[in-house]
Amino acid sequence: MEKTILNIAIIIFIFLAGNLKAQYDFDWSKGFGGDRKDKAKCIIEASDGNLILGGKVIKKGTHLWIVKLSTDGKEIWGRTYENSFSSGANAILEVPDTCFIVAGFITKDKELQNTNGWILKTDFSGNVLWEKEYGEEGYEEIKDIIHTKDGGFLAVGYSQSNEFIEKEIWIFKTDATGNVQWTKMLKASSEDVANAVVQTSDGGFVVVGYAYIFKKKVMRVMKFDQNGNDVWDMPLREDAIESANDVLEMPDNTLFVVGKRRHKTISNFDAMIYKISANGDSIVKKTFGYERWEEATSITKTYEGKIAVSGYSKADRLMDSNFWLKIIDEDCNVLWKNDFKRKSLDFADAITECQDNGLAIAGATYHTDHGWDYAVLKYKSAEKTRLHYVFPSDSVSSVSSPKIDLDICVTSYEELKNVEIFVNGTMQRTGSLEADFLSSADCKYPLFANVKLKEGLNKITIIVTDVKDLKVTKETVIYYIPDSDVSW
Repeated sequence: MEKTILNIAIIIFIFLAGNLKAQYDFDWSKGFGGDRKDKAKCIIEASDGNLILGGKVIKKGTHLWIVKLSTDGKEIWGRTYENSFSSGANAILEVPDTCFIVAGFITKDKELQNTNGWILKTDFSGNVLWEKEYGEEGYEEIKDIIHTKDGGFLAVGYSQSNEFIEKEIWIFKTDATGNVQWTKMLKASSEDVANAVVQTSDGGFVVVGYAYIFKKKVMRVMKFDQNGNDVWDMPLREDAIESANDVLEMPDNTLFVVGKRRHKTISNFDAMIYKISANGDSIVKKTFGYERWEEATSITKTYEGKIAVSGYSKADRLMDSNFWLKIIDEDCNVLWKNDFKRKSLDFADAITECQDNGLAIAGATYHTDHGWDYAVLKYKSAEKTRLHYVFPSDSVSSVSSPKIDLDICVTSYEELKNVEIFVNGTMQRTGSLEADFLSSADCKYPLFANVKLKEGLNKITIIVTDVKDLKVTKETVIYYIPDSDVSW
């Protein structure tokens, strides 16, 4: 029997807002800490949707402190690790076995003369599964760590033999259990520090930080292959005072580097954003700032393919600094921005995107009543994801065949995970994109399915789920009227 072709186009999209239209709304803000000096340095969203903060707390010494927050900012648990005289976290990530990897520093020397890099693995409740120290005599600190494609880890930071010896960039690769596979030391100036690293699509690593030349901080951006061999190193610009805090690779392999750049006076820095090609050539450079200290501290890709940058602005010599958030496009143009202003000192250090397409920023806040606390600022997406449905006719359709082919085209900013098709409430097809849904249409996600209809009214429901478990649903009604019942 002849089959009727039913063409359905489904487009998942988010309306992009300009400067005058909010892309994000304020959701909530929270502070956590005691009466001393507590600073959050990193934040991630765990697979269960809750937020994990890492940093340090001063409580009869300086100690690493991890806090887990619910989606509405309530503390679920907190863990302080007091097995040393001094410790802290600079980076945290979740690994596939639902555990956390935390990296920073630890000092077990009472005189604080020997600080090592520190990596510990915890379960989902913050209990330590294993921990390891890295470094020789002197001072070592891990500033960032990533989970590599081979299942191991790569950490970056600095090493200093003693307080009188200059700092060197320190990079080392480990296996999944923290055993060192290779180490690399780099020195180009009187002080070299690596602040962040990203693994690129070709398996290599891009490391960013700064060098200190003639009493000036100069941005450093370097690329290495998966074995630590040099690929390229951007030339040090001795005429500029700038440093890099974070780096992001986009799907087209371009790199975005954020940090700060001095404007006119010693106390006046601008936030800096560089776009760099995959081979290390500068493409676009933008600075943002006014008569204040502006610094970009962290960067992430947003759900709709744009770029979110967090940072802070500070008035010179005043008890006043603000978190800020900027959404930029591929040319580093600001599409939307927000300054979170309060009568306090607020310093942002890290940003992460959440499953609800919102953004969470972590750092520190200061109040004269109780000192420094962990600070978290949560934004929610102002524009909801919408489903645009294109059908041959807006009216109810009828077909004369009990089977129809559905040609479905999905455009999504994130990878898709699953597609389900229901007819009259009964699932007829389900599967991932790698299964039998793929068709050859010229579409980002072309899908194909054949479904059976009953005589009379049929309700077809299509549910598309992306990798962030965002579901979009569309329903349509089709009447199956056999040929013999059709009258002209």
